[in-house]
Amino acid sequence: MAFGLHISETVAAELAAMDEPTSELLLMEMIDLAAAPLERGTQLERDGPVSRRMLGLGTNLILFQADEDTKIVTILDVVWLTSS
Repeated sequence: MAFGLHISETVAAELAAMDEPTSELLLMEMIDLAAAPLERGTQLERDGPVSRRMLGLGTNLILFQADEDTKIVTILDVVWLTSS
């Protein structure tokens, strides 16, 4: 069963500040997470039905949590490197 997806305003602002290819890559990965979030990334912490996870994509990271009770994936943060 697919999960719903919640991207916070803070993460949306981060995506808007990125170059277009990076933003598109991360956004597509976030959307794909909703299909099977517990099978993606590395679990960092678990608190009952909530799994906090990290998904690495090259030099970029997506930090998210998947709640098995509510069937919601929440994108907590993105980490990306800018080219200088």
